Amino acid sequence: YEEKTRLADDVFAPAGTKAASHRSEGVFFAHGPTIDGSLEAGEPADLSVVDVAPTLLHSVGEPIPDGMDGEVRTELLEGDADPKVREPEPQAAAGSRGATSEDDVDEDFDDVEDRLKGLGYME
Repeated sequence: YEEKTRLADDVFAPAGTKAASHRSEGVFFAHGPTIDGSLEAGEPADLSVVDVAPTLLHSVGEPIPDGMDGEVRTELLEGDADPKVREPEPQAAAGSRGATSEDDVDEDFDDVEDRLKGLGYME
């Protein structure tokens, strides 16, 4: 969103050619029985979009999948609420395989090679 420093004469105006940006700034709102209502605007200052999913999962009592980016931001939660005092629970991601043997890796490479040959990328 483009920041304007003055009031516009028109309520509606052409949007221009800029449709989006890739800036990392954004807006975060949180509300609910376990959210700390004493936080001021801009707190916590280092909140990242990748922290939202693990924090949300933790706040509703769900485990956090292994490998999920971000971290549980307990400072957003009410001081004595269960999610604030409960440790985040890690969980193996669905469909993840544990340690694989060298044979499994070779089989995967063979499958990829067969698909690439079928598409004409390899002979």
